[in-house]
Amino acid sequence: MVRLQQVLVIVIALGSGCAMPRRPEPAASYSYSTPESGLPLQRLPSVGEDIRLVSHAQIATGTTPEPVVHAVQEAPADNELLPIPMPAEASDELATAGFLDESRLVAEVVARNPSIEAMIAAWEAASLRYPQVIALDDPMLNMSVGPSSWGRSDVESAYMVMASQKLLWPGKRQLRASVTIAEADAAASQIEDTQLRLAEMAKLAFYDYYAAARELALNEDNLRETREFRETAEAKLRASLVTQQDVLQADVELALLERRRNELQRQVKVAAARINTLLHREAVHPLPPPPGALSVTEEPPSLDELHNTAIQRRPDLAALAAQIRADEATLALAWKEYYPDLELYAKYDAFWQEHPLRSAVGVNVNVPLNQSRRCAAVREAESRLLQHRAEYDRLLDEISNELHTNYERLLESNRTSHLFRDRIVPAAEKNVESARAGYTAGNVDFLRLIDAQRQLIELREQQVDTISDYHRRLAELHRAAAVPVESSR
Repeated sequence: MVRLQQVLVIVIALGSGCAMPRRPEPAASYSYSTPESGLPLQRLPSVGEDIRLVSHAQIATGTTPEPVVHAVQEAPADNELLPIPMPAEASDELATAGFLDESRLVAEVVARNPSIEAMIAAWEAASLRYPQVIALDDPMLNMSVGPSSWGRSDVESAYMVMASQKLLWPGKRQLRASVTIAEADAAASQIEDTQLRLAEMAKLAFYDYYAAARELALNEDNLRETREFRETAEAKLRASLVTQQDVLQADVELALLERRRNELQRQVKVAAARINTLLHREAVHPLPPPPGALSVTEEPPSLDELHNTAIQRRPDLAALAAQIRADEATLALAWKEYYPDLELYAKYDAFWQEHPLRSAVGVNVNVPLNQSRRCAAVREAESRLLQHRAEYDRLLDEISNELHTNYERLLESNRTSHLFRDRIVPAAEKNVESARAGYTAGNVDFLRLIDAQRQLIELREQQVDTISDYHRRLAELHRAAAVPVESSR
């Protein structure tokens, strides 16, 4: 039975003029890129098929532009698929560099994180529904025979052959195609949204790594200065100028600084593990140290400009706009279900018929009597459309609030970082120098020196945190405004 089925499949394939399909290799595919992100998207188009590329700005505005199309002109031999370069294994260039570069880190994360691959697979699955929904149903072949008429001389052999093809009411196939195209557009927008969020996560992890490593370096400087204070206290103790309490107080401060060093070492390892996880490799993979300093010089664009950019480029907004287009097509399709579908047939009937009457052509039409089912489908489609339109308006409000919040936080971090650099830290350093000179001269007790040093340590760490917060707020603002990854590095 199995062999008979295989023979029938081969006969049908040869009769239709097509070659038997061959399972593609996993690492091979066609590829094209979205106009804005440049991200390679795997695709399996057929010969002559137009690939529709629409910008996210056009999706967000709800317009229906003329698509940018690229038709596949020639099929590979024997359905062989053309390979494209796939992301290589995690490069050691990051580990061998002098310091960890933020731009290279973001590029590596976006290129090899599995989340992108998952979104591409989801988009490919959505796009491959298009040839399924626009295809006609398979034609039907019906054959009947009258077994008792064969081999008899008094009657002719009785048989009947009929071929039929079901046709949808005009417009249904086009609406089905519109639904799948809009859903594929929504899936493509999710790819860019994932790209933006991965870039943001990579930047936040980088700034956590920078802050922990920079504070660890400050901790080493503080330990060295506190040891110098202890040596001064021991010298004054040997000269009977101070009591043992000064030396003991210095030991307490050294122990606290060592405890803080252990905490910062743990933070450095955690931040490095987070970066390696985003790079899709072992958490303990070696990383170079972060840069020695980050500047706070970038002036953000105006809030109105950021808001306009976000409305035009936010991929989650574009995905909702595409979903609304899909809902509109679904609603129109639900109304089309009130119209019947047709089935054309042609047959040759040799059952009890004279020869001139044996051939016939006709049409079968379904009668859409079940109005309640169709009314429910229309109401469902209307409710889905209203739901996604309301979600679109809600998302617009959330984007506006998110932009305002991140923008004000960025301005605050910018002002605070300059305040630390120009006034707070220099004043604290002068305070320590004055207390050290006073302690050496015997005019200031050791506790005041330690308090001044402790204050300087805290303020230096706060300065590093403020600089890191500034860059974190900037990364969040870039993601909220959907600034392209290449432009935000």
